[in-house]
Amino acid sequence: MFSIEQLFRVVSIEHVWMFFTDRCNLNCEYCFFKHRSNKTTLSFNRIKVLIDTLPPEKYYNFVISGGEPLMEWDTVSKIISYVKSKFSKCPIILQTNGILLNKGMAACLRANDVCVEHGIDGRFAANFRHRKGVSEKRFDDILKSIELVLQMGVSVNPTMAIHPDETEDMCENFKFLSSLGLYSMDVHPTLLEKWEKRHIHIFEKEYLKIIALDMKQGGRLICKDYNIPKGFRLDLVVMPDGNILPNWVYLTQPPEIKQKYFFLKIGETAVKADKKKLSFLLKLYDEFYKRPGVTYRDFSNFNVELLLKDAPDKTAERYFENYKRICDITRKIDQKVIPKEIRRRK
Repeated sequence: MFSIEQLFRVVSIEHVWMFFTDRCNLNCEYCFFKHRSNKTTLSFNRIKVLIDTLPPEKYYNFVISGGEPLMEWDTVSKIISYVKSKFSKCPIILQTNGILLNKGMAACLRANDVCVEHGIDGRFAANFRHRKGVSEKRFDDILKSIELVLQMGVSVNPTMAIHPDETEDMCENFKFLSSLGLYSMDVHPTLLEKWEKRHIHIFEKEYLKIIALDMKQGGRLICKDYNIPKGFRLDLVVMPDGNILPNWVYLTQPPEIKQKYFFLKIGETAVKADKKKLSFLLKLYDEFYKRPGVTYRDFSNFNVELLLKDAPDKTAERYFENYKRICDITRKIDQKVIPKEIRRRK
């Protein structure tokens, strides 16, 4: 049976995702954090317990998310300050819809070198159709928040989520977002949506257009981190109740399914391991990472495959197979570009 100490010795932690609140001012239909109570927030003291448990010599990507984390700004500012005091060289990303972002918040983000990951899928129509609660005024607020943080020198790296219905407009939405002066962008198909075979061809055609446009701009805008091969690693995905999952895809599931995959729990004074679950998962992951060329996206998809084994609705498996084909397409396209980028950065 593995202990927490053994876990950190044998496994690299890719991301420390802090979904510390499930409160949100939107209700996006494809949000992967489903089945939220919209009223639960993890206290800063318990988040501090987790941060104090992490080995200080390791490198982590800290992600502050929700729900909408800016609804709990006091806790966000405390998390940022404490992470910086303990892990000054590790990056911090704030995931937000940006509606509540103001100048004071932006100043804090700039002072602590926090990258902002806006959720914005392109032009207004693309957001209005699937991000429930995005009115024209709120969309204007999102654009103003992007302009504000960029003016203050904050990196803005949004996620452009592609819904099956939006594939034909991918390139036009990309053009709109790229015109905002962003630092980079993740173009990502939405998980566990109804991806039909017809969408695969359209996605590939539009993604090739996007890559061609990006290369004309120097090849810097499209984020390709998901398609870079990596070694044995997992995530710490912190829930608002203090339970911890090994990957973000489990957030898509109802509580009774999530419960099967909680392998750590943040208490008032310590992080405790479910040693049986931890040993079971690490054995599965050890076998998985023996495959050649495994990427972070492969790891996330592997966890979806674990979930779908118990899914009563087998049509979900068909849609997911189409989703994986899209992921394979983006991987092949990206990996033609990645070596050039790596050589250029050396």
